[in-house]
Amino acid sequence: MKQSIKASADTGKSIAINTCNLEQAQDYLDAGANFVLVGADVQQLNSAARGLVEKFITPLKEGK
Repeated sequence: MKQSIKASADTGKSIAINTCNLEQAQDYLDAGANFVLVGADVQQLNSAARGLVEKFITPLKEGK
């Protein structure tokens, strides 16, 4: 993937790519990508829902 990004960037094209990994995002930027999406809306929704469960459901189970 990094070779493709570099080859495209060398032609002056703008490169956009998506990843869920921060290290990979930096690798893509270093290879010449101009725009890197990190994560996905489903991933963010899952994280937010887990936070709500921990905040509200867990205390209920513990009798708080």
